[in-house]
Amino acid sequence: MNVSDIVEKIAQMPERRTDVPTRPPLEVVAFVVRWSRNLKNWKVSTLADFARVSISTVERVEREERMSEEALDRIAVALGYEKGAYHAPRIPLGPEKAFESLVETYGHLEEVAVSPMKTHRAIREAAKCDGILLHRPDVPQTYDDDIANLAEYLDLASFVLAEWIESSFDDDAYSDEAGH
Repeated sequence: MNVSDIVEKIAQMPERRTDVPTRPPLEVVAFVVRWSRNLKNWKVSTLADFARVSISTVERVEREERMSEEALDRIAVALGYEKGAYHAPRIPLGPEKAFESLVETYGHLEEVAVSPMKTHRAIREAAKCDGILLHRPDVPQTYDDDIANLAEYLDLASFVLAEWIESSFDDDAYSDEAGH
């Protein structure tokens, strides 16, 4: 089921009362999980790793199957939402307010092509910038060594490049003094 199918299915849902707190419908939870995961360009396995749940758990949520509140909370937090976002009863917004909220939250986004760093050359190119910030919200500890190795490699690359740049400037100064 693609995003268009999900949006159509949500649009066909019966009107919900807006005066009684209710749990979000499974269709809406599935849509938000898939939407959020796709916005981050994550595979199902990536979300499962960050949420510390199984791949089948994420797949079941996206298939609109009932899930434990704990699993829903882990997935919500991994995607940047608060605990309870996918199961806590609340007053429904109604279609118009929900659409306004969606536009307000995501209306400014633009798709930007980003190439993953798959080669040493890509890392060397990244090291030519002024600074690198490793951002890792809620990344499982299993990736600590990989992240530390990447940070160390980038530090080393910037150190080596800095020495090379300084020696290039020294060579230029020598060439100017010698009349070359």
